Amino acid sequence: MAIVIGISCFYHDSAVAVVDNGRIVFAAHEERYTRIKGDSSFPHLALSAALTQLQLKLAEVDSFVFYEKPYLKLSRIVESLYYAAPVGLKQFEFAIQELSSGKLDIRHLLSKEILKTVNGNLVPEAPFSVKSIDKFAKAEIAKKIFFSSHHDSHAASAYFCSSYESAHILVLDAVGEEETGSFFKAEGSVLNKLEAVHYPHSYGMLYSAVTHHLGFKVNSGEYKVMGLAPYGRPVFVDQLREELLSGSGENFALKIEQFGYLDSLVITGPNFLKEIGLPPRSPNEKLTQSHCNLAASIQKLLEEEVMALCKQFLYRYDVENLCLAGGVALNCVNNSNLARELNIKNIFVQPASGDAGGSLGAALYFSAHAGENSFIYEAFSPYLGSSYPDAEEVVIKCASAKGLPYKILDDAEFDSEVAKKLADKNIIGWFQGRSEFGPRSLGHRSILALPTNPETQFEINLKIKFRESFRPFAPICLEEYARDIFDICGDSRFMLFVADTIGATKIKEIEFERLEQNLKVTHPVYPAITHVDGTARLQTINSEQNAKLHAVMTRLYQDIGVPLLVNTSFNVRGEPIVETPEDAMDCFIGTNLDCLICGNVMIEKPLDFKAAIHAELFELD
Repeated sequence: MAIVIGISCFYHDSAVAVVDNGRIVFAAHEERYTRIKGDSSFPHLALSAALTQLQLKLAEVDSFVFYEKPYLKLSRIVESLYYAAPVGLKQFEFAIQELSSGKLDIRHLLSKEILKTVNGNLVPEAPFSVKSIDKFAKAEIAKKIFFSSHHDSHAASAYFCSSYESAHILVLDAVGEEETGSFFKAEGSVLNKLEAVHYPHSYGMLYSAVTHHLGFKVNSGEYKVMGLAPYGRPVFVDQLREELLSGSGENFALKIEQFGYLDSLVITGPNFLKEIGLPPRSPNEKLTQSHCNLAASIQKLLEEEVMALCKQFLYRYDVENLCLAGGVALNCVNNSNLARELNIKNIFVQPASGDAGGSLGAALYFSAHAGENSFIYEAFSPYLGSSYPDAEEVVIKCASAKGLPYKILDDAEFDSEVAKKLADKNIIGWFQGRSEFGPRSLGHRSILALPTNPETQFEINLKIKFRESFRPFAPICLEEYARDIFDICGDSRFMLFVADTIGATKIKEIEFERLEQNLKVTHPVYPAITHVDGTARLQTINSEQNAKLHAVMTRLYQDIGVPLLVNTSFNVRGEPIVETPEDAMDCFIGTNLDCLICGNVMIEKPLDFKAAIHAELFELD
C-alpha cells in the first residue's frame, strides 16, 4: 500500500495523477497551469500542484509510473522507418533528434525532471538541495520509476474508475507503443489482453487524417469534426471506405499509401482524398457544405468500423460491462451509437480517456498490483485538480482594482440570487472547488446560461469564447428530471454520450450558409443546447456529485420550471480551461460574460464596462 504518482508527457496533453493506497486523490493537466493548450512538456507545474495540494514531500512518494514504454515506442518508430526506406528521411531525422534529446535514457530524464520540480522552488520544504541536482537524490528517484504500457494505462484508467468488479475494455487511439487498438478482460485487479490492432492501421489515425484535411488541428480538432458532422450528409462514406481502407472489422486495415505518417511528418499523403475531389482546407478558409459532408462521412465511417469490430468481439466473448478508453472514446457520438446498438448491460467512459488519462491509468495499474486489497471500488469523481482556498479574496481584490461591483452572498440567499441571475438571461462564469480532470468542464470551471434563450449559442460562441459559430453547447441537467427531456443512452454523468432531445426538430437538409436560422428552430423550448440533429451532449448531476450547482439549479427549476442549463468550458478559443481565480478574472474581464460567481462572491459588470468591452470586441472583428 503506497503513494503512486502517474505521469504522462512528451507527446500531447501532459498530466499527473496521484493514487494513495488505491484511492485517486489528485489528477490534473499541465496545460491548466502553463496556459499552453495541449502542453506536452514534462508536467512540472501539475506535479508541484499535486505535492502542494496533498502536502506531500517528494521523499514520501513510493513510486513514479510513466504511462508508456518509450523503448518499445522508439523500436516501433525505427522499424517502421526501416520498412518505409528509402523514403521517410525527414521522419528518420526527427526520430534521431528524439533519441539524442535524452528520451533514450528515459529513467534518467524523468528523474532529472522530477527533481527540477523541487529544485525550482516550486514546492515548499523541498527535501533536497535547491542549489543543484544532487546525484544521490537523482539516483534515489530513478529507483522509484516504473513503466506501464500505453494501452495498459488507457485500459486501467477506465476500468479502475468504473466501479465494475469485472469488465471488458476496448482501447482505441492513434497509436501507443505499437498497438492502436486493444481488447481486455478485467477481473478484480487483473487485466488480460485478448486482442489487438497494430500500427500502422489505426482508427484514430483515420479520423485524425480527415480532421487535418478539414483544416483542424490533429489531437485537438477531432471534436470539431464531430460537431460539424450533423450539418452534412454522409455522401462520401463509400468513397472513403474504398479510398482509405483495405480491410474491415477484425481485419481492419488502412491503405497506408494514402497516408503520410509512416514516412513523413504529415499525417496525410499527397494523394489523400484525391478521388473525392475536395482539396485540403486551410485553417482560416470558409467552411462549405462539402466540408460538412466530409465530416459527416468520416463520422459515419468511424461508427460503422468500430461497431463492426465490437460485434466481432461480442460474438467471441460474453460481454456484460464494457469500458472504453483512448482518444477515440472522446467521440461521444460513437459512444452513444455503441450504447444504443450493442446488447450490453453497462458502458463506462472515464472523462479523461485521452493521453492525459494515461497518467491516472498508469498509477492505478501499478497501485492495483502493488499489494493486496489495493483495488478500491468507489464512484468516480472528476473533481481531482487543485483547490484555491483564497479564491474569494483574489477575485475581490481584482474586482476592486478594476472598479467592478461585487457582493458576498450569504449561504441562505446564494441559490436564489444565482438562480435569478440565470433566469434573467445573464451568462455566468462559474468557479468552484477543485478543477475537473479531462477535457470537459463538468460544473466547477464552467460557463452557465439559460438554455431557453435562442440567442445564447451565438452570444457565447462569438462574443465570449470567440470560436466557430457551428459549435454546439452541452446541457447540464438535474438527474431527477433528465429522462423527461432526453432519451438517454449510456452513462450521462461526464458528458461523454449524446441523447436525443425529446420534441426536437431534426433538420435533415441543412443550408450551412443559413446557420443562425437553423439553430434557432432545433427545439421549441431548449434551442441553446439542442444540436441540428436533435441531440445534446448531456451531463446529469445530483446533490452528491455537485451539491452547490445542484442546489442553484433546483431553485431555478422551482422559480421558472427549467431544470437544465447550458454548460460549456470556462475559457476562450485557443486557451485551456481556467484553472486559478486569476485565470477566471482574466476571462471574465476580457469577454462579454455578465457575472462571475467564485465561491460565494458574485461580481457583475456595469453597463458602461460592458459597452467598453463590446466596442473593443467590435474593433477586433
